[in-house]
Amino acid sequence: RGDFLQSGDHPEQRRLAAARRADQHAELAVLDRDVDAVHRELALLKLKATAANKAIIINLAKKFRAHTIDEGKEVIIIEQTGTTDELDKFEALLKKYGVLEMVRSGKLVMARGKEAT
Repeated sequence: RGDFLQSGDHPEQRRLAAARRADQHAELAVLDRDVDAVHRELALLKLKATAANKAIIINLAKKFRAHTIDEGKEVIIIEQTGTTDELDKFEALLKKYGVLEMVRSGKLVMARGKEAT
């Protein structure tokens, strides 16, 4: 099997991260060694949209490099990619506008440079 991550690898053998709740964040052991890597997450947030708050939500999204991907009369869906900390901060700001639903990818990791992930 070599040094590649396989779907059957067991988390206790330090090959893959174990499943966790959304509020738990852990570093992924990549190939059993420390690797300089890029870490990102993706989040989709569905919010209550009113005439009064829609422009505010869109403005906040722009400041956090997020994008409106669906906009209706009563609901707006925002897509954001960034570090775990960036997503956490954006979510905290949006809570007062009524987050109806949210999904996050979990941390995605890729080694920098020519190093294989």
